[in-house]
Amino acid sequence: MCTPSGPPPTPDWLVELIRQHLDRLYAFCRRLVWDEHRAEDLAGDVIVLVLRKWSNYDRGRPFWPWLWRLAVRRWQTECRRHRVGEQPFLEDADSDREGREPDALDDLVRREDRDRVRAAVDALPDHLRGVVLLRYADGLDCPDIADALGVPVGTVYRRLYDAKQRLAGDLGQLSGG
Repeated sequence: MCTPSGPPPTPDWLVELIRQHLDRLYAFCRRLVWDEHRAEDLAGDVIVLVLRKWSNYDRGRPFWPWLWRLAVRRWQTECRRHRVGEQPFLEDADSDREGREPDALDDLVRREDRDRVRAAVDALPDHLRGVVLLRYADGLDCPDIADALGVPVGTVYRRLYDAKQRLAGDLGQLSGG
């Protein structure tokens, strides 16, 4: 990653920096909204924000946490505005744990479990849902999540704990436990 100091970046440099992170940004947006077209719209909105808010970026820090912070905040704004928040952080699996081809019952059980988890994550408040997605869908560690969201790392740990408690309760109720 390139974070030069000195004069403001040229438009070519900014375009190259965005290009370096575009695939990762799109993948993250896709997990947030679980729809190809909405993910493209969200990623595009984030790029526009980068271009408009470039003067707020501290070039002494890595670019991607700032970019992701913009993406999460834009997504949260959309969730509040439209109450949309599909959470597809569980990927489809092509085969069973044992390496055999899944049968129809395996597919149904996995799909139902995945749908239950998605619904439970979707029911989380935005501040908890975002942390869960950054941690479990994108694999960020807690200090990186804190940096991306602009909150103390202790807040991230607390939000993860609260989210896990809610999910355990919701998923336990769904399974009758």
